[in-house]
Amino acid sequence: MDRARFSKRHAAKTVWRFRFILATQYGILKKLVWLFLLAFSCKALRAQTSSIATDVSMLRSVTKGSKFWAFGQTVQAQYHFTPKTTAYAWLAYYTTGNFKNSLSATARDSVVAPQRLAYIARSTLRYRHVSVGIKQYLKGASNNEGDWNLYSITGFGLLLMKAANTYSQPVDTTLYAVPQKAIAGSKDLVRLTVDIGLGAELLLGSGIYLYGDVRTCIQASRFPSPYLYNNAVPRVVVLSSGIRVLFD
Repeated sequence: MDRARFSKRHAAKTVWRFRFILATQYGILKKLVWLFLLAFSCKALRAQTSSIATDVSMLRSVTKGSKFWAFGQTVQAQYHFTPKTTAYAWLAYYTTGNFKNSLSATARDSVVAPQRLAYIARSTLRYRHVSVGIKQYLKGASNNEGDWNLYSITGFGLLLMKAANTYSQPVDTTLYAVPQKAIAGSKDLVRLTVDIGLGAELLLGSGIYLYGDVRTCIQASRFPSPYLYNNAVPRVVVLSSGIRVLFD
C-alpha cells in the first residue's frame, strides 16, 4: 500500500515537473521572440533591403538507434540591416522519418514463459522547426554582384516533433518488464534549440541567388521523453539548396 502511494506520488511529481519545464520553455521562447521583434522594429526602418528564400532540404539523423532520412522544405524571410548582417526567420517542415530496433522484454516472474520476449519497435519521428536569428556574411555581402558569398547562421528556434512507436507483437507489461528504449504510443513534443550553420551563395542574375547550406539544431532544453528512443532527441544534419530573391 505504501509502495503504491509512493508510486502515485512520484508519478504526480514527474507530470508536474514536465509541465513546469514545458511552460518554462514557452515562457523563455516568448521573451526571446519579443526581444527579437523589439530589436527588429528599432532597425527595420533603416533596413534598405530584404529577401525571401525557399529551398529543398535533406535531413539525416546520425544518432545510433534513431538513424533515418527525411526530406523537407524551408521558407524564410530575411531583413538586411547592413550588407554584411541579416536577420532571418524561417519555417522548416519535413517528411516523417522511420527507423526500427530489435528489443526484448524480461519476465517479471520465474513461472512466466518464455522468460524473454523478443520484439521489434518500429518508430516514426516528424519534425517541424521554427527559427529566428542572424545570418552573417563572412565573405561577400547580401547584395554582392560579383564573386560568391560565404555566410554563417546563428539563431534559436522551436522544434516541434511528433514521435510514435509500435511493437511487432503485444507485450503484457504486467508480465514483462519492457526496456525503457521507446514505449508504445505517440506524443507531440517541443524542444528549444540553438541553430547553427554555414552556407554559400552565387548570383544567378537580377537579384536572384542560388544558395546551399549545412545546418544543425542543438537542444537548448534537455529533459527525457520515453517516446523518444533512449529518451533523447536525435542529432540531425540538414543539407539545403534553394533560391534567394533580393528586393532593393
